[in-house]
Amino acid sequence: MTERIRQLLDEAVADLEPEHRDPVTAVVRRGRAARRRTAALAGIVATVLLAGGLVAGQRLLPSAPLPTAAGGIDQSATPRVVNGMVVAGAMQLPIPAGWRVVTASPANKCEMLKRTILLIGSGNRGCQNAVVEVSRSNSRNPGGFLIPPENGDLDAGIITSPVSITLAGGEPGWLRSGLDSDDMKTGRFPAENYDNELLLPWSQVLIQLRMDGTAERPIIDSIRSSPRRSGPLTLPAKVESVKMTLPPDQATASDRTRVDEVLRILRRQNDVVRDADACASPGQESIRLTVDPPDPVAPSPGASLSPWDTGTSNATTVIIAVGDGCQEAVSSTGGRVRLTNATVFQLKNLLGLVR
Repeated sequence: MTERIRQLLDEAVADLEPEHRDPVTAVVRRGRAARRRTAALAGIVATVLLAGGLVAGQRLLPSAPLPTAAGGIDQSATPRVVNGMVVAGAMQLPIPAGWRVVTASPANKCEMLKRTILLIGSGNRGCQNAVVEVSRSNSRNPGGFLIPPENGDLDAGIITSPVSITLAGGEPGWLRSGLDSDDMKTGRFPAENYDNELLLPWSQVLIQLRMDGTAERPIIDSIRSSPRRSGPLTLPAKVESVKMTLPPDQATASDRTRVDEVLRILRRQNDVVRDADACASPGQESIRLTVDPPDPVAPSPGASLSPWDTGTSNATTVIIAVGDGCQEAVSSTGGRVRLTNATVFQLKNLLGLVR
């Protein structure tokens, strides 16, 4: 992306002041998959995404107090330096030798910072970027790439599932792009054009990574965590609809009977995965379940829903890592359970996605 495009996009959203995101980054992370299809479609995606954090038009998730981690470190999602580590939520990221930590500020000059971890608080972050950026996430729900249908109708598109990882210590993490994916291959883009995200939903922390997959790996491998949200899956008390995404397919259930049956299956799962036994890893297929509570503002009668409508920050996302050796479901608001093949089949069958 050229500096002129960056300038135009920044000017277009100058008054929005997102809590922690560079508006251009929001465009990049959703636009890249569509951009590979047509430049015109990418322009539309960029326009749609400028106003949102994870999803266009999303409502900000009110912050919830988190318990204290072992060792007395407060599990606030606000990033800070403690004993030579960047700490945010349950995450502890050692500062690599020879690197520095900079706190984002609109007073800082616009530049790309190498060998730097940028800590982003609330308010206007300014226009600095760094190879590693740590911030509180507006939402616990993972992003993804937009896969538009053949007719180019964005409202009928599919948002891909994230890549599941398990941090040392047991906290789940959701990567937008796998480290071995084509997008992350060394030499595919100029160094400053790489863009990836690691969301830690339980800590409500977002780590932006501006480097290829090879360079990202040691950073991610060095992260330690002490999660405090394991247990049965936490789900909204009231649910309006459930959407299952299993690219290239997706389906939504909004009739009471099917929604209640999906929730009944999820809530009766009691094979809780201890942090030490968590095993979700890249290379596994992921199923995304979006569990949406009733919208405070009811849509107009007959109004159509787009893929953006079910990604609001008051929804709960359940990511199921599928595989014979490790098959577990993680809720964005807490809880991790092991699922049998029969249970996964039941969920797919209820949503009409049995292949």
